[in-house]
Amino acid sequence: MDLAGIEPGDILLEVDGRELSLGSVAEGPAGTSASFLIRGAGSDRTETIKITRVALEYTPLGRSTEAPVPVGVEYPPLSAQSSIESTGGVEVRRGWAVQVVSVVPNATDMLLARWRSEGLTPDPPEEGKQYFMATIRGKYIGEGSDGLDTGDFDAGGDATKRVYEAGCGDRFTTTIPNAFPSRFGEVEVLPGGVIEGAICWEIDSRDAPALKMRLDEQFYIARGGLGTPEIYYRHSHTVWYELSPMP
Repeated sequence: MDLAGIEPGDILLEVDGRELSLGSVAEGPAGTSASFLIRGAGSDRTETIKITRVALEYTPLGRSTEAPVPVGVEYPPLSAQSSIESTGGVEVRRGWAVQVVSVVPNATDMLLARWRSEGLTPDPPEEGKQYFMATIRGKYIGEGSDGLDTGDFDAGGDATKRVYEAGCGDRFTTTIPNAFPSRFGEVEVLPGGVIEGAICWEIDSRDAPALKMRLDEQFYIARGGLGTPEIYYRHSHTVWYELSPMP
């Protein structure tokens, strides 16, 4: 039984005293109620159930730590690559479609072993800390060319409320042609270029179960038109990504 008291297989007969039809809509302000006449599954029993309407909050995906983009989901989605959002006559052109491909919540032993194999003598994290690693893939969907660097990402911990900077020395690598090295040492790509790389943070171990990644995503605002040349202003807004392992 669900919270409304309706059993699986029950048949809805009336909504607010009206016979069920295409016009039987139970919409209304939050705090008011709607009544439903139900016939029990497999019987002649009928019952009237009253349900109070509540206001549902909608949080756009990725815009807050409460609604982060899940692991494996590209944001913005592929269907939005060629679209232009328009609000109040302002066009917004997004720069990158980013997804978290996979995560390793405790990559400490793996990274220490790799660094030692490269002839380095790394010190392990201090007690109560660990290395958290995520593989990030970015597809450039903007105009011209642009670069994406591991330094563009940081991570936030719920338990300690700390913000962690990426700091393991990893860089993105090209996975699809249409990319070239930039003078700043990052990989710069043309539209459609895809880059991928590992990012690592040294975190407090208490933050590992609910760590979230933040990207200040770049976009462009175009003003002009109607005979006036368009001028592009580069801005950014924050997108949050889930870093919990997929079940």
